[in-house]
Amino acid sequence: QVLQPAGDLMWLDTKLKVKAEKSGVAYVLDRSTFETVVGVPKDILLTPEASFYINKMNALKLSPLQEFSTEQMKAIQSKFTYHFFKADDTILEADATVPAVLYAVQQGTAKVKTGRFHHLKIPGGTFGDEVFQSARESGEFTGRAEHAVLAKTNCVCGKLSLEDFLSLPIHDTDKKL
Repeated sequence: QVLQPAGDLMWLDTKLKVKAEKSGVAYVLDRSTFETVVGVPKDILLTPEASFYINKMNALKLSPLQEFSTEQMKAIQSKFTYHFFKADDTILEADATVPAVLYAVQQGTAKVKTGRFHHLKIPGGTFGDEVFQSARESGEFTGRAEHAVLAKTNCVCGKLSLEDFLSLPIHDTDKKL
């Protein structure tokens, strides 16, 4: 049997498996079979939603009006790693020294606790911007998380570390934009 129902496993990242969904059922297919049938992936696909969300991430830009090219957005998207958090898992501890990472909610909801109030982050929302931006300006790769962040529901978050972002070749063209 080539296709196996995957359930929640479609959000767990493995380099040996390909995740697919058909008629509301998720499947995991081994990569060698996928490449035999479909061929080797030649390019990163950039969906319109991903393009929109990446251009909204002001922490990545030198100025808020900067727009990334398609090639720059593909490069940025390729550096995101995706992590699954169960409901009520702590994603970030308040007042903790953490790596400079920009988080982007892909599925589910995250809750940013800002004192008495909580801000909900839904798909397309980001958090960790302040740590990412201040670390970028200071040349450090860590910072202090001001607020705790919890997974309100089961959620998948993309993580882009400052080190990975700065390793991208897009910074030579940033000055021209």
